[in-house]
Amino acid sequence: MSSSEIITPTVHRAVDAAIGDLVRAERIGGSWFVSLPLIYPDGSFATVRIEQRGDLFRVSDNGFTWREAEDIDVSKRSFGQIAGAIAEGIGVTVDERLLYVEVPVVMLHRAICDVAETSWRIIDRLFERAFADNEEEEALAETLTSKLIGLFGQGMVDPKATVFGASTNEWTVSAIVKFPDHNAVFQAVGSHSNSIYKASTEFRDLSALKSGPRLIAVVKDTASLGQKLALLSPAKVLEQGQADELYRKAAA
Repeated sequence: MSSSEIITPTVHRAVDAAIGDLVRAERIGGSWFVSLPLIYPDGSFATVRIEQRGDLFRVSDNGFTWREAEDIDVSKRSFGQIAGAIAEGIGVTVDERLLYVEVPVVMLHRAICDVAETSWRIIDRLFERAFADNEEEEALAETLTSKLIGLFGQGMVDPKATVFGASTNEWTVSAIVKFPDHNAVFQAVGSHSNSIYKASTEFRDLSALKSGPRLIAVVKDTASLGQKLALLSPAKVLEQGQADELYRKAAA
């Protein structure tokens, strides 16, 4: 037997720990909450609630899907339309803000998978629609890219680059400035809520990386963002018209 075929206790424990992090179950009162490795855009896991009702089991999302949708300002009407269309195709019931199925014990495994998949697909569709590029952000990104090339040179700037976050979600950012020992991510952020929430989710995901990049949000005017400006933390926030030296310092 080769050394590569030997599974050491250390490897065994590491695999067990990894699996334990992928699927988790917790009993609270008379219900079980099960988290599955279906990851929402903000990095959280899809979770279902299991309750026994006589001879049947109700598997629901416990309203978690709606709460994820609320975070990006989705209206009840939009949520209902998209959730209804997706859930119908999978065989899951939508009751206003709740997704659920009721099944006998022999179908419990399938029910858990169906509700979790439905939840994930709804949020994926909502994020896709909410975070569609808007004209303000695009115009700001074009100006930003030109500014960065002027400051750092064409060879150091990668416009509309992609980068993976800690959640393994792939983000398309306005530009990345590449230094020998680190990268700096610049993201143009419009004043619309969707642009702000997208950037906020992106920054949280990227900041969770070990030895992650510098994070810089560029806005036209901080005053126009109001209280939502705080959502751009942990990034450094710069205004479009600020001095070149502040851009160099933020990226360094």
